[in-house]
Amino acid sequence: MKIPALGAYSKTWPVDCEKTDKIVRACADALAANKESIGIGLDGALQFMLSTGEEKDLEVARGRVKDLVEQYKDKEEIDIYPWFAGYSGPGLCEYYLRTGDKSIVQLDCIISCVRCEDCECSLIPLARPHGWN
Repeated sequence: MKIPALGAYSKTWPVDCEKTDKIVRACADALAANKESIGIGLDGALQFMLSTGEEKDLEVARGRVKDLVEQYKDKEEIDIYPWFAGYSGPGLCEYYLRTGDKSIVQLDCIISCVRCEDCECSLIPLARPHGWN
């Protein structure tokens, strides 16, 4: 394995830092190439792709979210662990805030709400994560 020499961090890192920019770009490109990199789970890939500020990364995020919505569109319940909800929910919320894409609301509500009678959204989710009654 060869690790490329990227030089030193700038005095202003992570802002205005060529090394930081190269690391972020390499990571985003790797995530974009891995179609399984954004999903419901613990990885934070969706938030990372949204954080780069690059339109091409936002397009990757849009595509992956579209796939997630399609995968879960007919489900009233998604069998998830609390940690998955904790890590996935913020990325989905950030996606909604960044794009205004209302297709994500049902999915995020299902993941984020623990008990439907406690949920204030009008979508009446039925999430029951493992180990939660």
